[in-house]
Amino acid sequence: MSFFSLGRNKDTASPAFRPDTYAPQSLQTQQPQPQSPPSRSLNQQFADQKRDQKRSSSFRRRLSKPQRLLTGTRGGPLPVVRKGNNNNNNNIDLGTAFSTSPLAMTFGADTSNPASSRLEAAAAAGALAGANTAAAVAEYTSPASSQHQQQGSTLAAAAGTPANSPLAPEVLAARVAERMKTYDAKRINTVKTEAAMAFDYDCIENATDAEKLANQVLLRLKKQDEIAVFQKAGMRTGFGNQKHKAFAGDHFLTNVSLLEDTHVLRAARRAPKGAHLHIHYNACLKPRVLLDLAEKMDRMFITSDLPLVFVGTDDSRTQNFYLCEIQFQITSVQDEKPGNLFDPGYSDRKHMQFREFLRQFPQKEMGMAAMDWLESKLVFSEKETYDIPQTSNGAWERFNGRTRMMKGLFNYETVYRKYTELFLQDLLNDNIQYAEIRPNFMTTNQLWNDDGTAKLDNAGIVKLIIGACEAFKKAHKGVRNFDGIKIIYCTPRSFPNDKVKAALDECILFKQTWPEYIAGFDLVGQESMGKPLRQFVPEFIAFQEECAQLGIKIPFLFHCGETLDMGTDVDGNLIDALLLNSKRIGHGFALPRHPHILQEMKRKNVCVEVCPISNEILGLTPRIGGHAVYSLLAQNVPCTINSDNGTLFQSSLSHDFYQVLVGKSDMGLFGWRQLAEWSLIHSCFSSDSAMADARVRWLEEWRDYVVWLLTTYDAENPETQRVLAEIAQDRRLAARASKL
Repeated sequence: MSFFSLGRNKDTASPAFRPDTYAPQSLQTQQPQPQSPPSRSLNQQFADQKRDQKRSSSFRRRLSKPQRLLTGTRGGPLPVVRKGNNNNNNNIDLGTAFSTSPLAMTFGADTSNPASSRLEAAAAAGALAGANTAAAVAEYTSPASSQHQQQGSTLAAAAGTPANSPLAPEVLAARVAERMKTYDAKRINTVKTEAAMAFDYDCIENATDAEKLANQVLLRLKKQDEIAVFQKAGMRTGFGNQKHKAFAGDHFLTNVSLLEDTHVLRAARRAPKGAHLHIHYNACLKPRVLLDLAEKMDRMFITSDLPLVFVGTDDSRTQNFYLCEIQFQITSVQDEKPGNLFDPGYSDRKHMQFREFLRQFPQKEMGMAAMDWLESKLVFSEKETYDIPQTSNGAWERFNGRTRMMKGLFNYETVYRKYTELFLQDLLNDNIQYAEIRPNFMTTNQLWNDDGTAKLDNAGIVKLIIGACEAFKKAHKGVRNFDGIKIIYCTPRSFPNDKVKAALDECILFKQTWPEYIAGFDLVGQESMGKPLRQFVPEFIAFQEECAQLGIKIPFLFHCGETLDMGTDVDGNLIDALLLNSKRIGHGFALPRHPHILQEMKRKNVCVEVCPISNEILGLTPRIGGHAVYSLLAQNVPCTINSDNGTLFQSSLSHDFYQVLVGKSDMGLFGWRQLAEWSLIHSCFSSDSAMADARVRWLEEWRDYVVWLLTTYDAENPETQRVLAEIAQDRRLAARASKL
């Protein structure tokens, strides 16, 4: 017996039974007539009626309203009456009259067209329940309603309907083959659609034959490096002696020594990178450069917050050497407070002359020279960075100590000038055409003269940078394409409102004085420890109004989204950067978690200054493969690649280009090209014509680079030889101008 029966004995006067109603011809059943049940007393018939109504009511409550329409009126289920048969005592059981549930009502033995049968059942329902009910039934029983078909099949199984016989093997194979053709075509179309939305699609579509070959070369080099460098490096041992394969996208500081042997890093160094837009000026060069310069200064002193002594006899006896925070300082004779860092009673950051420190350093006990130890204090190591308890805040604590150590190494006039010259040369060595640097301007950050008796103010620092840059450009004119540098005025985000306002005012003054050199304004420092942008909104708005009144443009280039926090003021900096019309944002790691802000920034053409290695070492992602840059690129958000504080991370911009390439298996030459071109497009050039000129010069460098890749790594390929011969006749065949 099924859930309920239709049309019980007419003598029961069941409200579900209407002897004057006849179904259309198409609804006639083909089943044999069942035998009439034996006569029953009125009390028994009344009990049966109440039981069946209760079952029907319970069943209907489990159905949706459209499903209930198919079961008839409130009084009971729909009747099914054989046309021309007056034997109204026959009971029609759903197990024989229906092949599925009321949602798929297929009558009798004819199940060849379930959709037609469902429509016929809907017509019957319409005849009994009215035109409105019929319309609803038609909607819910249409062939497109696959969900309801599945529900109907489920109910049919529950009702005990036998499953269909399995398909013959040859029929199944034919059907699978036919569907596979459709599936493969749809998959190809989906892949093409996805590719057409890729961030580097325009570069791919615009590529020359030479670029296509060079892209194949670069992708091949990635695979060769995996075999020749990383597989050769052997297995790494982890917890419980578990073995792990080395691979290109592993921890940067784990791989950094191996990268020197890779062809991809060599290719990255040779690539013309366009503009470097996020680089803090106190951490641009290798640490040994500044240490060597400091050794030559007569008034250079070193201090510590802990005495450099050995404690105990176990492995932790050198803990003071690890935990101490070293600082350097140019000190005048009058301000000198002599002390010895290796004295157990040393305290109060007393001054020890740097040369004397180098002479007394316990090299034998430490197992390294003094300069090597100091260099290790300036850079992040693999062990401390990827230590299991390490956190982003913990990494920032070490970072801040290192920046304070760096500060004293170059905050005096001679070294600052030399540092600027070396930095400009380093840009050329790394094939960087233009840079926007971030010096930190504040009263406590001013430069000393070489004997520590006088200071240069912020304006003096700007003059020094500009003078060194002009001299460098003059000396290198015609040697390489170089568009110089600009300055992003930066001040700490930890400052109170009045100091931030003073910095904004000074930024306007500097822009009026040196309009070709001031690029924009930013607040710097650890986001979670500083004040949120919204605290300074009145000062920022006043700044924008003042700039508009003076007819000058100083865009905001805010650090924001350099965090894992969610739902905090730190996370909210992205909102204020958007509403304050920041031209670019620094890091933007949290941006993919804010879909509305992301789309609005994309609409406004806001560029993200991505810093892959910095974000890994400061605890935002364990490896490059998990970096937010790939989510941003998938959304076609303009991005640039930057090194942030390369001195502290043992990296250069070439290392960051390397990382972003190996973090995505299918990224190749066109990804690099798009990122480099975006860096120029989103730079703070003084005019559109200046940007256009820079892009023309970059294209010439890019053409040379494509030729270099082919001649260095693919010269034996006949197709490459043909392409190179054509390029020799017309250099423009190496690469076309971008459509951007």
